[in-house]
Amino acid sequence: MSFPVGGKNGQVWKPENYDRKFRGSTTLQQAIEESVNVVTVKLQERVGLAKTIQVARRLGITSPLDVNLSLALGTSDVSLLEMTSAYGTLANQGVWMPPVAIRYVTDAQGKLLEEHVPEGREALAPETAYVITQMLRGVVERGTGQAAKGLGRPVAAKTGTTNDYSNAWFVGFTPRLATGVWVGYDRPRSLGKDETGSRVAVPIWVTYMGKVLGESPKEDFPVPEHVVSMLVDEDPSGNACRPVPMAFVKGTESGMTCNGVGQPRAQVVPPATTTPQPPGAAPALPSPPATTPGPAPVQMTPPAPSAPPKGQTP
Repeated sequence: MSFPVGGKNGQVWKPENYDRKFRGSTTLQQAIEESVNVVTVKLQERVGLAKTIQVARRLGITSPLDVNLSLALGTSDVSLLEMTSAYGTLANQGVWMPPVAIRYVTDAQGKLLEEHVPEGREALAPETAYVITQMLRGVVERGTGQAAKGLGRPVAAKTGTTNDYSNAWFVGFTPRLATGVWVGYDRPRSLGKDETGSRVAVPIWVTYMGKVLGESPKEDFPVPEHVVSMLVDEDPSGNACRPVPMAFVKGTESGMTCNGVGQPRAQVVPPATTTPQPPGAAPALPSPPATTPGPAPVQMTPPAPSAPPKGQTP
């Protein structure tokens, strides 16, 4: 697969997967779990760059974004604070909260002198946020972020690594807290072969989140009213080799479902009517890059402080 990039020499861009292998038919769920770049670029081509950038702005991304298909792989410089805040929107059921560095100021006697209470705004429909969250849970359950299962509670997340291993990152969230971790050098250079987000950023994230969350209740993500769940086969063979639970906005369910491993797929009776998309429903935002050293926590209500330099990772 190649795309023209212009110029007198007719140059083309050929996106590649991390393992340099062509995988054939791949579901979107499997692609996000295993960071399959070719599928991501194809999806970006179908969705359109204008729509992706529009959603990014609603999620609080203010940095300049490249208007080309490589945007899907995170080639634009976006701060870790922006990225963590955007992921926090998913945990907050579609409501984006502006990050703040100072929540309140008191004097020596504890008298409140100043307080900053950020006001959230709906960036995505709750149903859309939940469906994306469930897809990102697959990254932790079966994909590149499996090490985050060590936290021992429901987590949705995404890993990221540049081609030369100069940036490694991991952004993940629970129902109450989103945290982003970036590992790299101020002056970009390789971290070393195979120093990926899953290898170097996830352990930092797990350690930090474990300390912050401590013995707090292990909450699951709340399910919006207009969402249904079903088993869908990740394997394109149709033999139900890899049935996984997936969430859908009512009226958009898959036409086929699985009853269990190795059992034939079954036809789903189509709904009589299609439920209109709720306000704010939009395609999932491909993960842009993030570059800020150390963990950058963002509480759901309100967000916690963070301070981000910039960089890029696919």
